[in-house]
Amino acid sequence: LDFIITGKSNSFEFLTPYFDIIDSINGHINLNLNVTGSLKNPIRNGGIDIKHAKINLMPLENTVYGINGSAIIENNILIIEKLTGLTSNSNPINGIQKISNFINTFFLNEKNNDNPLIRTSGNMDLTDFFDPKFNFKLNSNDIYLSSINKNYKGNASADFQISGKDTIFIDGVFNPLPNKFTFLMEFEEG
Repeated sequence: LDFIITGKSNSFEFLTPYFDIIDSINGHINLNLNVTGSLKNPIRNGGIDIKHAKINLMPLENTVYGINGSAIIENNILIIEKLTGLTSNSNPINGIQKISNFINTFFLNEKNNDNPLIRTSGNMDLTDFFDPKFNFKLNSNDIYLSSINKNYKGNASADFQISGKDTIFIDGVFNPLPNKFTFLMEFEEG
């Protein structure tokens, strides 16, 4: 094998088969992939750039938007160099705040721990292309989540490590922000 694939797309179908919860990824996506080796042992190298993207996740009512980042693929290992995004209430109190959050995805210093960015890093082993091994880190000081079934909504800080292959392990801390997170539960008389 020895071929190169380059392309631009407004949707990113590459990741959706690996994550059942991903409904769609849309934005400006540039892909460069070089495949060498043999049919039994292909070697993938290249890169992916994502700009102004949004991702819809199945259990969430809200969208992760303003996603910008890049990843490289070296010898079948996809390495996320930098990937950031934002979440917000789908019915913001103030439209100016929503515009401000979107602009912040381009200008905020990511080392500032007070910003609402969701930061992701890590890698995915693509040696067994249809059964990859994951190792991602995701954190944010102000992530907004709202479930489709209205069981929870609000802001929280989060720090997760996501790893595994056949079985995915999620380890970390999810801290609802005081007075900004609501669990809605119904109790039945028994």
